[in-house]
Amino acid sequence: MKTEIKEKTTKIPGRKIAGLMTWFLVLIFAAAISVPAVPAFASAQIIFNPSVKNLPSNEEIFGWIKDICNFGYRRPGTAEDRKTVEYILKKFQEFGLKDARLEPINMPLWTAEKWSLSVNGKGIPCFYINHSYWIKEHEGFTAGPRGITAEIVYIGEGSEKDFSKVDVKGKIVLSDVRFTELYQSDSERVAYFSYDPDHTVAKGWRQSNPYSPNNFPSNFSRAAQHGAVGFVGILTDYFDRNTFYNELYEEKPCLWPIPGLWLSKSDGARLKEMLKAGSANQATLVLDGTIKPATAYNVIGCLPGKSKDIIMVHSHHDAPWASAVEDASGVSEVLALAKYFGSLPPEKREKTLMFVSLDTHFSMYQGHLDLIRQVREKNMKVLVDIVIEHIGKEVVEKDGRVVETGFEEPRGIFVTENPYLISITKQAVEKNHLGRTVILPTYTILGVPTDAGDFNREGFTIISYISPPQYIYDPIDTPEMVAFNQLNPVASTFADIIESMDQTPSQTVTKKWWIPKYRFHYYYQVVDYIVDMLRE
Repeated sequence: MKTEIKEKTTKIPGRKIAGLMTWFLVLIFAAAISVPAVPAFASAQIIFNPSVKNLPSNEEIFGWIKDICNFGYRRPGTAEDRKTVEYILKKFQEFGLKDARLEPINMPLWTAEKWSLSVNGKGIPCFYINHSYWIKEHEGFTAGPRGITAEIVYIGEGSEKDFSKVDVKGKIVLSDVRFTELYQSDSERVAYFSYDPDHTVAKGWRQSNPYSPNNFPSNFSRAAQHGAVGFVGILTDYFDRNTFYNELYEEKPCLWPIPGLWLSKSDGARLKEMLKAGSANQATLVLDGTIKPATAYNVIGCLPGKSKDIIMVHSHHDAPWASAVEDASGVSEVLALAKYFGSLPPEKREKTLMFVSLDTHFSMYQGHLDLIRQVREKNMKVLVDIVIEHIGKEVVEKDGRVVETGFEEPRGIFVTENPYLISITKQAVEKNHLGRTVILPTYTILGVPTDAGDFNREGFTIISYISPPQYIYDPIDTPEMVAFNQLNPVASTFADIIESMDQTPSQTVTKKWWIPKYRFHYYYQVVDYIVDMLRE
């Protein structure tokens, strides 16, 4: 959470803080001037190919999004997921991609079949916490024919201090789940570049961040460790809804061995009031389901070039629901680029293009890890991984309703520290008028919280586009939530980037630089933030 400075409560003398900051920045500056000079092409004007204008239209790309959504809930390993990969494979083949194929990925399929909650005999609307009650990797789970009945206790936000005050052994825990907040100002402070020519992002823009762990799932894990028999999380910072299909947050099974349920913030508030009124409150929790071996599929196709150096373009097709922004939109951008480049004469292509639609984003990223393994084992020369996700509208909550603002969601593009990549991304964003965009480094404490995360951690050079709509884990993510008028511009932006890369020496694309200008700025911001915290 963002904190405010309270100048009158300074605990460390300002002179000492200033001295520490000065020495730290001197060290950073000394390191900065010791690295090689940044090449001149970092600021060179790039001439983009005008043929990019022939990319698929907004209408055509949106048609693919609707087709994918019509398959239903695309959870990895399901029949709906399989229909989706067959559709993408057929499109790859239609667009002339070579060696278009499905690559199977073994995975456990966690499926909830029955869930409910009642307190003191009164039913409470709820939804299951995805991947909870997971005790063995391929074994189902059940609360028994009558559910689990136990006392329910409220433990606040579920910190270790909260648990020290309440004995939860053998009880059902009720806890507030808080999200961190995204601040546009924070992004702009560390960005390589910010582009909002129409000034549509309000000063002070912020919104809840439901994607990154905050007090959940640590409060859930603590409940299990302290002997609780169930967990009920109140979505305090979410829309007033309980249908929140959370991610697993870690790439391993059996993290949460007790059953968990979600409540909306209004139902949670009413339940807390109910618990205040009585000394002992009995709850009955039901969560039954299966965990079975299943098969997910990556979809891969190539357009061979004169060299075996590869520009990879990917998104993921699996989703919690019949989701449009998450990530039928990203996959359809990959299709648009595959169709465009497949229509060009092969002799004009210097490098090989590989188009990929990955599975298991909503499992344990097994498909991503398998592709990384293949790249390593086969010595594939992947120069860069270009990732596209979430072409969505911005919404806010007003009086309990989700309301569109009339703008696309602000977006970020994470770019590996390479002056050429930063430059072409910046120029392509400006050329195609992708407003409300920040270009971000990959080395900050935030990391790369996108589908490129595993690739970045494994040392791949990346350019990863994403926006953070709050609704992408919810069934309200329908085609109406797609930022329709941004579909072609986003595709055109990445077509420009790819065409420039194709004509650029491979070592220029892959070279990682320690860029003093940006590093010095970032570390200054880190020190400034730490000082703010110390002064509270």
